[in-house]
This record gives sequence, C-alpha cells and structure tokens, in this order.
Amino acid sequence: MSGHHIQLGTLELGLTSGVPSSSDSWTPLDEVFLRSDIFTPESSEQVSTLLHALGDPGLSLRASWRMRGISLVVRVSLLPSDAPGSIWRRVRDRKGERCKILRKLFFHLRRGWDTGQGGYLMAANSVEDQRMAELYASLPSPEQPDFEASFWTADNEAKRRLMDLEEPQGIKTRLYQYQFRSVAKMLQMETQPKRLVDPIFTPLHEEGRDGVYYVNLTTWDIQRHPGWYDLPRGGILCEQMGTGKTLMCISLITSTLHQPCTPPRNSIDTSDVVTDHAMRTYPFDRYGQLREQVGETLHPAGPGIPSLVDMCADIAVKSDQSYRRSPLPTHIDEILSRQSCFYTFPAYDDAMREAKRKTLSRSIRKTYLANTTLVVVPGILVQQWKDELAKHVEDGVLKMYEVGTEALPDIEFLMCHDIILLDVARFGQEETMHRIQQDWEPSVLLQARWKRIILDEGHVAGSKTSNAMRLAITLDVERRWLVSGTPTKHLQQGGEVEASSSTGLSSRSSTTSRAWSRRDLEDATRIGVMVGGFLAAEPFRSEATFQEKVTNLLRGRDGPKYGAVRRLRYIMGNIMVKHAPRVIDHEALLPPTTLSTQMLQFHPMQRITYNVLASLIASNVHTSNFEDQDYFLHPRNTEAFNQVIKNLHLACFWYSAHDMGAHDCLERTKHHLENNESITAQGRQALQEAVRHLEAALHTPGWEEWMTNGVSIPYEAGDFTEYIRQSWSDSMDSNPDAIDGKSLQLLRDLNRNGVEEHQLHVEGWVARADKCQDFFKIMELEEKRGQREAEHFASAKAAAAQKPLAATKRKGPNKKEQLKLQLEQAKMNAERAAKPDLSHLPRPLPHVIKTKSRSSKVNHVVESILASDLTDKFVIFGDTYELGHLTEALDLFDIRSVFAGHSVSSTKRVEALRNFEKPNVQVCLLDLKLGARGLNLVCANRMIFLSPVWSLDVQAQAIKRIHRIGQKRATWIEILVTEGTFEEEIAKRSSTARSEQEEKLYSRAMIENPRFVEISPCAQNDKLFTVRFIPNGEDEQTTTTAPERDLDPANDLDSPIEVSPTTPIHRRTDSDIEPVIVLQSPTASSVARDYIPIPTASILKRKADQPTSKPKRVRVAFA
Repeated sequence: MSGHHIQLGTLELGLTSGVPSSSDSWTPLDEVFLRSDIFTPESSEQVSTLLHALGDPGLSLRASWRMRGISLVVRVSLLPSDAPGSIWRRVRDRKGERCKILRKLFFHLRRGWDTGQGGYLMAANSVEDQRMAELYASLPSPEQPDFEASFWTADNEAKRRLMDLEEPQGIKTRLYQYQFRSVAKMLQMETQPKRLVDPIFTPLHEEGRDGVYYVNLTTWDIQRHPGWYDLPRGGILCEQMGTGKTLMCISLITSTLHQPCTPPRNSIDTSDVVTDHAMRTYPFDRYGQLREQVGETLHPAGPGIPSLVDMCADIAVKSDQSYRRSPLPTHIDEILSRQSCFYTFPAYDDAMREAKRKTLSRSIRKTYLANTTLVVVPGILVQQWKDELAKHVEDGVLKMYEVGTEALPDIEFLMCHDIILLDVARFGQEETMHRIQQDWEPSVLLQARWKRIILDEGHVAGSKTSNAMRLAITLDVERRWLVSGTPTKHLQQGGEVEASSSTGLSSRSSTTSRAWSRRDLEDATRIGVMVGGFLAAEPFRSEATFQEKVTNLLRGRDGPKYGAVRRLRYIMGNIMVKHAPRVIDHEALLPPTTLSTQMLQFHPMQRITYNVLASLIASNVHTSNFEDQDYFLHPRNTEAFNQVIKNLHLACFWYSAHDMGAHDCLERTKHHLENNESITAQGRQALQEAVRHLEAALHTPGWEEWMTNGVSIPYEAGDFTEYIRQSWSDSMDSNPDAIDGKSLQLLRDLNRNGVEEHQLHVEGWVARADKCQDFFKIMELEEKRGQREAEHFASAKAAAAQKPLAATKRKGPNKKEQLKLQLEQAKMNAERAAKPDLSHLPRPLPHVIKTKSRSSKVNHVVESILASDLTDKFVIFGDTYELGHLTEALDLFDIRSVFAGHSVSSTKRVEALRNFEKPNVQVCLLDLKLGARGLNLVCANRMIFLSPVWSLDVQAQAIKRIHRIGQKRATWIEILVTEGTFEEEIAKRSSTARSEQEEKLYSRAMIENPRFVEISPCAQNDKLFTVRFIPNGEDEQTTTTAPERDLDPANDLDSPIEVSPTTPIHRRTDSDIEPVIVLQSPTASSVARDYIPIPTASILKRKADQPTSKPKRVRVAFA
C-alpha cells in the first residue's frame, strides 16, 4: 500500500454462504466480487457504499478483505486530496455525490485495522461527550519547557533559568515548580507561538499506524496537511485562584526585558523599522524616499554620512535591549535614548475609479515601538499590584508608572517605563469614541505598538461593549494576556471536576448523547469573544467567525456535531495556561481550610418581621389574582420585585421599614377572604396563614414601634433603669426594653463623671428629635424622587417592597471636620480647666453592661470574634445594609474594623485594605461586588459569609482571598444560614442547581409560594456580651488634667506599626478598661438616618443652664 494512502478503518460484511478461499492473507477487493449475491441484506448499504467509492477515481480508494468466521472484514484506505499524485480536485464531484459517499462510508467504518471489531469511527468518544466544565478540567498541565535556541544570548539565558528552576532575572521571591512551568509556557507562547490547523478540519487518527489526517466534515475534503494559522503571541493565564498569577506575570515581564517590540509580521503595508534619528539625518535613498512619502522634515544641519557610533546606536535600539540593564555613561545613555518606529501606509486600490481615488485620504500613520507592558487591572487591585512589584522585584529592575486621574503624558515619557499601570475605568477613558464624545484628542496610547498588554481579572473580556474592551481590542499590541482564575462566567476553578478516563462510546449516533446547556454555550461564546476579540487570533478575527466555525456546531437538540467539542478543546488547549488542581495541591501545600455552614435560629423579633414580609407577599399574590398591575410578578414591577427579594434576604439579618403597612394588609386580606368564594384551597390557606402572622405581629408589644421608629438594630437594655429606657428606646410607648446600637454608643459617650440621670433622660429626647428631623429630611427627598418615578414604578410603593432603613452612614473626617474637632477639643479642654474636678463624682450608668442584639447573625459574628484568638483576623462578606448594621455592633464591642465596599471611593478602599494589615484592626468588611475577586488578604485566617452565596464561583473566588499562596495559618470559613428560611434550601442546593436561570426561577418561586417560619422547639441562645460603657479615653483614674486626646480616628491608623499576623490585638475585658479610639469604617446606602452626636461641651453648658428639679417628660410625635 502506498505510504501516501490513509488507513481509514475496517468494515464487516455479513455473508449468506462461505467464500471459496481458505487463505488468511488480505486479498484485494474488486467491484466484480462486491456485485456477487453472497452478502446478507443487512450488509447491502455498506456494499453499495463501497461500490460507489471504488467507482470514483478521484478518491483512489483501495480495499482488501479476508474471512473472519462467516463474515468478511474489509480494510479501507484512500489517497488524500493534498497527496502527490492525487486527482481528487481534477475529477469533478458531480451533484455532491462524493460528499454523500464519504459521509456514508465514514458512518459505517469501524476502528481497528485487523479484526473489524472496534467501535464505530464516528461514534462520540470521551472528548466528544464532555461538557464545558469537564472540557476545561481536562486541559493538560504545562510540561517541562522545550525551548528552541535563540540568536540572542539574553534569550537563551532567560530560558535556561526557567528550565533550571532558577528565578528570572530581577525576581527575589522563590517560585514554586508549577510557577516555573507556567512562566516558561507563557514565554514559549510569546516567542515560539504554535500553529493552529484550520478549524474547519477535524483531526482523526489513522488505524494500524501512527498518523493523523484531517477531514472537513462539511465538504468532506480529506487532507494530510491542511492550511494553518499562527496562534497569537499570548493567551489566557487561568491558573486557579490564589496560586500567584501576579507573580507569574511579573516574572514574564522581567524575563523579556531584553526583547524589543517588533512590527506586525507579514504586513505588506508597513515600512521597515527605523529610528527617529536616522529618518532625519541619513542621506541614503531609501530614507530620502521614506521622508518624502511621510512628510518627515530633515535635521536643521541637513543629511550627512552617519558615524559608526550612530549606526551602532540605531542597530542597538532595534535589537536586544540588554544594554539598558547595565550602568552606562551619561553620553552613551543620551545616544541610546532615540526611539524606533515604523510607518503604516493605507491600502491603495488600483482598480478604484479616478474620482474616488482623488477623494481618498491617504493618511500615513507613524507608530513607535514601545518596549513597555500595559497592565490593566480593576481599581481595587492597583495598590495590590504595586505591593506585589515591591515585594517580588529587586530594586531598580523595573520602572513603573501609575496612571492616575490626570491626562496621560507624552508618548516618549511613557515609553521610558517598563510597566504602565492603569485601572480599568481610567483605561476606558482613552477609548476613541469616548474621547470624540468628550471632544478630546485621540489617546496617546494609539501612537505606539506596545510590547504587551496584561488584562488582570480578564473574565471581563467576555464582552466587547465596554470602553475598556473596545480600546484593548483597538490597540496595536504585540503580545496579549488575559489573567483570570475563572475565565468565563460559569467555570468554577478550584472546584472543577478532574478529567475522566472513560473510554469511547460505541453508539452509532453522529452526535453526542448530551445536549449542551445554555450555560455551556454562553461560556463557549465568551471564549470566542476573548479569542477573536482581545487575543485577535486567526482565523477568528471576528466573533461571528468563531460562532460560525465553532460555537454553532455545539448547538443542537441532540448535542454538538461530531468533532465540534474536540475542536473547541484544541483551541482552548493552545491558548490557555493552567495546571490541574491536584498538581498545584501536591507542589504547593497550603494549610488546611474548613468550610462549615452555621444554622442559626431567628430572634423572636426577627421571626415576626420575616413572617410579616411573607404575609405581605402572600396577600399580594393571592389578592391580585396573579395578574393585576400591583402583582409583584407583573412585567411592569421589576423594580418592586427585585426589592422584595432583597428585603427577604435582609430580613434574615435585620430589616425594618418606616411603613410596612401591616394594618392595611390585614384588613385587605380579611376582606378578600370574606368576599371571594372562588379562592383555591391553597390560596385560602396561604391567606389564613398571613392573617395569623399579621395579627401576631400587631399584638406583639414594641414590634410596630421598632419598625416605624428604629433604624439601627435593637440591643437588650436590661442594665438600664426604666427612666433611661423610656427616653432612649424606640419602643418607648409600649415596651421600652431595648435601645438601638447607635443610641447605646451616644449614651456611652454621655456617661461621664458628674452627669446626672435626669440629664441623660433629657438628652435621649433631644437626640430622638434630632434623629427625626434628619429622617424626615431624607424621607422628603425619597418622596420627591418617588413622585418622579411613580409613573413608571407605581407598584414600588407596595409595603413589602419598601426599602429598608439603613444604619448610620459614617465617613472619615475631612479637613474641615478635623479642624472643627480640634477646635471642639480645645474648647472642651479650656472648659475643663475652668471647672472644678468632677472625677470624684459618680457616673449615672454602670461602667460595663451586658447586652446582645436582636439579630442572631450579629450575635454569632460578635461571639465568634470575641471568642477567637487575639491574632485571628476576619474577612466578612455581606450586603451594604448588613455591613452597616454590623459596623455599629463592632464599634459597640470595641472590635476594630475597616470597610472596603463599592460605595466608598477607590482611595478609601485602598486605605482601608492597608489598615487591615495593621495588628490592631481585626475585621475587614467587604461586599461581594468588589471583594470577591483578585484581592490578597492572607493576613486574615477567618472568613464569614453573612448569608449563602448563590454563585459557587463567586463563593470560591471570595474564599481564595485568604486561602491562597502566602497563607501560613489554617483557615476557617463559615456560611451563616437562618433555619427554616429560603437560605436553608439555597445552602443545600448542588452546584448544578445554582445557575443564573435557576436563581431567577427560585426568586420567582419565593414570591409565588412564600414560606413562614414557625417557633423553633430548640432553646434560644441567651448569652450576653460585656460592653465597655464609659467614654473613649476615660477609665477609673481619668481626671480633668488628663492629656489632650486626638479626636481624629484616622490618625490612630496612620501611625507606623509593624505588621505581623502573630502580633497580639488588645481586646477589652471587664477588668481592663483603657482608652480606645473607635475606628471610623464608612458604610453607605441609599437611605440613611444619621444620629447627631451631642458634644461634651454642649452637655456641660446645658447642665449649667438647666434647673436642678427633675424635668417633665417630653412627648415627641412620630409620623
């Protein structure tokens, strides 16, 4: 058999009678033999296909047979269309008959070359049967690098270092073995990019020998060596979270500092690379012609014969840049500071009509070659990148420029740096269309071809719609990298399944047995955007091309077409760099981590609120007949629907609203039950349950007042007299047994020597009046805003859709506030000096109190922190409202915290994260919108989710903030779940039931079938916590001559402190009352009610003016 023929496989033909041949050798098969009547009817289709194939001279098909029992085994081979001597293309395929023949032939062919008993050639094998998660998990880990020798010595040295597991030049941190392999793989992809076989061809293995051939399953063209495309110089670094991807990128940058940026390959519309000096001074013809074409001016001295120094300098700046890393004399540095560039000429169409040719603007673009890497990261990671550079890179190795809010400097300045660091938002401001709309000049970034761009947290590259992505795609860049532990929306790294070793299937279906889900197809589409958009990989220069050649073939009711999954895997394997989790776990052993779900019971007041919300929803659902415009699931009520879902989530932590409408809902529900006999049994039962819970809530002393008046979470007030509770409690009329957290802090500040109880009583009413005034101002603004939106969101006023009341918004003091505080402090000190010493007088309230909140989750968090080791640090994820309430609790218990949510400025976030590293700060509060990706918080070893996270990908990302490379301690992660609520069901759901679509369906089910929480038979946790109840800066020995204290809490954090995870954190105990400055960690929300603290000086002034008799009780009305 000719060596050019491809051994396709075998056929098995059934016989009606024996063949008069006893030879075991292979006999050539001819058409005469096939036309005999010895074959069974079941083999007639295969016989017919063979006859047609043998009759097509273009195929040059060869077949041979031999007996096996009572059947005939036939070997089949053919000559591919690109083989020498093939007449495939010379013999025309009339009416597509050849395609039909080959399709049928491949459908019947079996694997194997001797027995004919293998599986069907076109059956779905283990790869074809994989879905996206399995495909991603099965990608091979990088192997030990095999570099080609380079002409440049520095190139060979950089490669040798990686092969010998020696840190790249300039890196002072020891890399793990898998990091060496990943960096080597990235360097190989940049310097020795592989070739991608034309994706319209599907690779198949020859039978009986080693060999690969390619089949176009659309035209059924078969080739041994089809066309190919160069893969991009770059790819996607998708190592799992917390494995040091930033260090890998930095190592890649330092390993290639010597490599110059080069112009595009195989471009016919660009000039040779020249230097600006040569363009203006060289007298040679080619420079003169280029100057004339581009309009470049000569040097004032005119052209002259260049010196040997000039020629050497021009060659050096276009070649190996290693000289830049060596100390050079100043005059040599100046000579080598010249820049290299090239020119791009617009295409010129000779066939264009003369009129159009004259109007065509033939602009010629000058492009500098910048040996600089653009690093684009989310704003919250800018400081982390700077810290990583300082931590891992030796001094003087890299020159980094951070782009702030100011305009970009000129291109020559930018090109003098090795790294340009930008946040995504600032990078997007350089996008062309954005700048045109702002009437700005085109971006400086467009003036150069950059060596490299690194898009950290590159999962955002799955969309082309943002300004940042449009600019990234537009920029002229030699090497492109996306960096993300989760490159697509649904792939969950770190928790992905390992590759299966299952064998191929023997089904005869031409498609896989499993259809791809919408999630799988979305991930494939996003990869297409990355490959065709950002990476600009041929032949997928457009998203539409990737859709046509890859993604569309994955769609199908019965599953992807044959070869489609293998094609996608081939593309992913060539552009992605990742290790299997088991490899990293073996080479970089991390301390153990424990993930637990903590089941908590509602506080009785929480349970009532939750059931009232459920009752409001049930009433809305069953009294609106599932279709009225006030129905939460009505298409017009999207905003109200989303707010209701959010309120249910918040009710598991703490929820209150100014007007929940429980009275009206109760009357409306009762009326509906009495006057509508057509209600279904299920609906009637739900409404009866709602009535029961609404009546129970309205008959509970204090509950309605807390919902109406309260903003902060209430705390037990058993250690105070009824006289104090009446003026400070938000349920003063019915059951003043609790005081909110913010009022407790204010009351603590007033608990000074010499102050009398009746004065605190008056201050309570004054503080309440101030609180109401601030609240009503906010309510007026909300009402005005609501009136503007009423036409569009009429149903948003429904009681269950009321936005929650938020805890106090706290901001760090600005300069004016600091000056005001200093003046106030000076005034206080002056008054203290002028007044007699009151330190011998008693305080009106105890020095310490015992209390707990009426939120079970707040109590659990406080108990966990107070019971922890003093060196433990906590990262807590929650909603902004939840974190606002929790901040008040932490302040009350003297637990220092910082807040780094999306509602504060990027500068404040960076400052907060830096402060968290200090040993006297124990808690970092984050929201999942910002804090779940990219941050390195290994200084913490404890993490708490205030509620279950629907997306396991987001949860895994968040956990990797503390359980990652660099963590030295065991980590504990807790997920707080309220017993009997929807949270419990979410926590029990498997990963396959947590898609975005599933979340929407589940949210809808929460409205359609609201569930109530009954009283648990288990005993409640009655544990109380000790709280310091003397003002900051005072203790038992405090006198009026005490030193002046700094009222600016920020100053306490800005003092230099040695950071160490084992440095003990001071925590207050009953017998250890020392000065503590409470950290001002800002919280934010759209609705806030601020308390106005009363300065100590004003208390003293009123004390002098007030009569000594006990004042009358003041009644403050509440709307």
